[in-house]
Amino acid sequence: MIVTLTEVKEYLKVDTDIDDTLIAIQIEVAEEYLKNATGKEFTDDNKLAKLYCFMLVENMYEMRSLMVSKNEKISITATALLLQLQYAYEDE
Repeated sequence: MIVTLTEVKEYLKVDTDIDDTLIAIQIEVAEEYLKNATGKEFTDDNKLAKLYCFMLVENMYEMRSLMVSKNEKISITATALLLQLQYAYEDE
């Protein structure tokens, strides 16, 4: 595990436990995304990986919609995750 729920909530400045399940899923997705994107596994010792996960979770948490803007463009995060789902996994 690169980041913990407590660390991410502190980074996001979230004081309640209402979104804990959502944030926990976003942490798992961020860490899996980083592994898929680099082909490497990181630990909490790597500060760059830690910061990347914080930033990716923040983006997912703040931009929960698939679309961003009036002309309905798909968010960069959604596009990147879709590309990984398309190319990083074998057909099931």
